Amino acid sequence: FTHARSVLASLGFPFPSSIDSQTVSQIASSLSLEAMALTAEKLRAYPLMTEKISLQAMGIMNSIALHVPFHFAKLSTFQMISCQMMQLTLKQGICIHSLDAFANFGYCMNTLFKNYEAGYRMGKLSLVILERFKATNKLAKVSFLVYGLLCIWKEPVSELSFFLHNAQHTFHALNNSS
Repeated sequence: FTHARSVLASLGFPFPSSIDSQTVSQIASSLSLEAMALTAEKLRAYPLMTEKISLQAMGIMNSIALHVPFHFAKLSTFQMISCQMMQLTLKQGICIHSLDAFANFGYCMNTLFKNYEAGYRMGKLSLVILERFKATNKLAKVSFLVYGLLCIWKEPVSELSFFLHNAQHTFHALNNSS
């Protein structure tokens, strides 16, 4: 993580050396106002992130966020990465990693504020980005986050199992075809 932090800093996206839950909550709260104003229609027309350095930073942050033991070791660090990815998406436009940013930010809304409605909305917006990029290679991961951790608070489990099963089937089909 130290190396990733220095690379992010060299790209112009420094990551704080110490992270406390109060700071993360303040950042997430201010970001949520802008993020909650987005609709599926607005997101379908949202500009694409084109700046190479921003795209690289998003990729690095997404790789850090994917590191599962890291997430469970310190939730506030995961939340901060999610906030930074969301902030970059809102400023620079969407990219393939933005679908993870929205899903992870939705998870932050659940864990930070117990705002399951906001988490649900962010998850649904993540699916809009998934559709826009036709990113079937990310379907399993995003489906787990969205249907397994975000939608579960708002929709019957019996309806969500179809989407999780479909994502698992797609994952296996993609991995067995190569």
